[in-house]
Amino acid sequence: MSTLASWTLRDAHFEWGRTYLMGVLNVTPDSFSDGGEFNTPAAALAQAQQLVAAGADIIDLGGQSTRPGSVEISLEEELERVLSVLQIIRPEILVPISVDTTRAASGKDNAVKRAQISLMIFRLQPLTLICYLQ
Repeated sequence: MSTLASWTLRDAHFEWGRTYLMGVLNVTPDSFSDGGEFNTPAAALAQAQQLVAAGADIIDLGGQSTRPGSVEISLEEELERVLSVLQIIRPEILVPISVDTTRAASGKDNAVKRAQISLMIFRLQPLTLICYLQ
């Protein structure tokens, strides 16, 4: 069994053994972390650029709130939220982008594959993440 010593995504080279920063960009109107401040493409782009300028190595984009008590939205609404932002920020920032989702169908969507990483989030206690590399 071999071990992965490094990982390259969109010209970004990641070496195991170093800490990397992930800037979280929630594009939900009820985000627990920012109160829905970045749920438009223009606001999301400005925040993504600010996160990269502050040192983020990866931008994590989420369109479904996972805060306690949040209501699950339709797959179509989640994809609309994520894709409208992904299309704007992808050409503008150079760091890899991950998309987190609670649905396998979102992670497999061809348009979502423009992101380099899909994070599958399950609404279990404790929170479980599964990472799919693109």
